[in-house]
Amino acid sequence: MDYSLALGQVLVEPFAGVSVVGVGADSFRESGGAAALNGAGFSQSAAVTTLGLRGNWTVDASETSILSLNAGLSWRHAFNANPAVRDLTFNSGGAVFQVAGAPAASDSLALEAGLDFETTAGLNFGVNYSGQVAGAFQSHSLKAGLGFTF
Repeated sequence: MDYSLALGQVLVEPFAGVSVVGVGADSFRESGGAAALNGAGFSQSAAVTTLGLRGNWTVDASETSILSLNAGLSWRHAFNANPAVRDLTFNSGGAVFQVAGAPAASDSLALEAGLDFETTAGLNFGVNYSGQVAGAFQSHSLKAGLGFTF
């Protein structure tokens, strides 16, 4: 199903998505000295919804090349975004203690932007940015690629 809307030369498209992610591990028992650990098995899952808008603008840069610019903005909400927690004990004894992973943000803003340049001679170049921001948490990536099709 396509809900694209043409605004002049810009193609705008709303989107929505739902995903379920899970993580788990079996129990384990290390061997060695007093610092060897025992770990209980665990599993955890969370659902994530995404709602956003993306746009694309493609223009003939010359008679032999095409330039495409794209951008996107979305809101992500995670349900049950609690950090994964693992119960551990030392082989030498003692009380159970817990180690928790980094907490996931329940709400975040996702950003993306890119530029692609293609020539009829088979050369293509692209640069893409992707980011996610949620309070004190930030994640950013930048990718560039150069290719030749023959």
